[in-house]
Amino acid sequence: MPEVAAPPSPLALLRFVRGFSQVETARQAGISEGTVRRIEKGGTPQWRTAVAIAAAMNVDASTLFPANVCTYNGDDPASNRVDAHDAQEVRDADAINPTD
Repeated sequence: MPEVAAPPSPLALLRFVRGFSQVETARQAGISEGTVRRIEKGGTPQWRTAVAIAAAMNVDASTLFPANVCTYNGDDPASNRVDAHDAQEVRDADAINPTD
């Protein structure tokens, strides 16, 4: 019986639909291309990274990353949740204080 490949990650699927390369996704999110590759291969993103990617792709973070997937450098498990509000906060902060 042939081995079945794992389905693409939600991030990889959305990138494909939007026509984004890994390089473009990384640039838009302000992260490295290696981080995009790692996440697409099943790696666990940090909370801030998940929010940055969601903001760059203009979707809710929960669309790409279930709440229990992201990690946060805090003690409160509820702080691991990312949502549209978090993504909007990142976009608003970037509009006020652009990183470029």
